[in-house]
Amino acid sequence: MPVNAETGEEVEFEDGDALEAIEENLLRGQVQEALTRLSPEERQLLEWHFGEEASEREIAKRLGKSKTWVHKQLEAIIGRLRSFLLGDSNEDSEKRDGSE
Repeated sequence: MPVNAETGEEVEFEDGDALEAIEENLLRGQVQEALTRLSPEERQLLEWHFGEEASEREIAKRLGKSKTWVHKQLEAIIGRLRSFLLGDSNEDSEKRDGSE
């Protein structure tokens, strides 16, 4: 948010549309950053499911896995993304040192 140079206090944006666009771009950047923290395989699952709108059953067939496996994988990946976006860094340090 913009701040007053003299007081350091936040100042209101006069253009609400501009503020909305800024917030949208910030969120997009945060999501892109979180996605880079996933493995290529995890990103591929998300791309198939959300990008191509492939069902869990279709993805399972592509991979030769069960629908349940795909469902659990997607839940775990989305949970990790949520943690990244909400700033939960504990998961990251646990992943690095193997103490999950």
